Amino acid sequence: GMRDGSVSEVHEDVVAAAISGALAGSLHAISGPDHLAALLPMCMGKPFYLSCRVGGGWGLGHGLGASAMGALAFTIKDSFDIMQLSDWLEVVVGFTLIAIGAIGLKESREWYLYRSKKSDDIEDPSSDQRLSGQDGA
Repeated sequence: GMRDGSVSEVHEDVVAAAISGALAGSLHAISGPDHLAALLPMCMGKPFYLSCRVGGGWGLGHGLGASAMGALAFTIKDSFDIMQLSDWLEVVVGFTLIAIGAIGLKESREWYLYRSKKSDDIEDPSSDQRLSGQDGA
């Protein structure tokens, strides 16, 4: 039938937009390189359940934050130039990804040093004070 803007049709449009947004967001979350770059450093070397908690918490926070920003932007959309704001926010995202990369490199180095030290202790039993009879006293 013809669309006359009734409440039920508006409701259907909102539901369709929410479902479309959720599906697009889900696809972006698992395929977006920015998301992988953000989550991998926080999950490397951690048990599966902790990685799931990190991903779930991050996804929930990211989704709620994006929804809040979308609602705010929709509310004040006529008050500013969206393209100018978009360009500025892309720069902010770029610097954020650089910071995440730097944190990932730092954590990777710490993990490497930790694993190297642990490996040295296994290969050289004399470095274990318990085995050599030294208790540090």
